[in-house]
Amino acid sequence: MSLLNGRRYADYHGPISLRDRAKSLARRLSRPRTRRRHPQDASNGPKLHRELWWWTVRPEMGKGSHRFVSKPMYATREIPGNDHDAATDWMIDRIAHLL
Repeated sequence: MSLLNGRRYADYHGPISLRDRAKSLARRLSRPRTRRRHPQDASNGPKLHRELWWWTVRPEMGKGSHRFVSKPMYATREIPGNDHDAATDWMIDRIAHLL
């Protein structure tokens, strides 16, 4: 597999340039993200993510699903990063009105 700049993926061990990151971001945002699902599963339910120093709730696809680029549905810094159970309870409290 080759990178945009002509280097092979396994041979490169340095930082990725800002230009390459911008190209990757533009490509990711321009293409619709589709996943194969079971025909009876039509949910676009929210997912819990750990991003840098906070927990976020984002939809699986669509507006708000791209990490670090778009605004999440909900976010908190009050829960420690290693407490996944508390974060899950927090997420359930936040999305209770959606269910």
